Amino acid sequence: MLRDICDYHEKTSQLSAARKESLERHEKLKQEIAEIAARLIKSNFAKPSKSKAEKESGIVTRVGPVVAKSVLDFFAAENGKKILKRMKELGIHPASEKISTKKALSLPFAGKTFVLTGTLPNMTREEASAKIESLGGKVSVSVSGNTDFVLAGEEAGSKLDKAQKLGVKVITEKEFLEMCG
Repeated sequence: MLRDICDYHEKTSQLSAARKESLERHEKLKQEIAEIAARLIKSNFAKPSKSKAEKESGIVTRVGPVVAKSVLDFFAAENGKKILKRMKELGIHPASEKISTKKALSLPFAGKTFVLTGTLPNMTREEASAKIESLGGKVSVSVSGNTDFVLAGEEAGSKLDKAQKLGVKVITEKEFLEMCG
């Protein structure tokens, strides 16, 4: 996703020059920008821009291109590679997946926000969060009007109360696993 952020900003800066080169190059670049923007939005790394100046595919990324490039450069350098090697030795496997816009839109939890509360009977919160994110969803720490589902386990507290007050759908681990397919 960090590469997508860098690519998005680089390609949008090339757009006006491409218009002067050729209409075909300009249209191809616009299509690439739209695909990158859709991936970033679906993976919750960006949101649509409200600016009228940014017409088609205008987005606001959660991190800017400078930060994204810095992180990529760090992990490409010797110290970053050592850290990744050590993480691998410890069984920590960070992963990144570039997915097509079509696939991102077809994920079952695309555009859905979940909040977890209480102790789940058969999985940890980390496992549930990873499952939600792998299926296109977003995990939030607090319940709001933007929350689609609250996954509630044993001893659920104030988050469950707030979800019920707001009319947010509350699901059990069993219902969650059925939704996952």
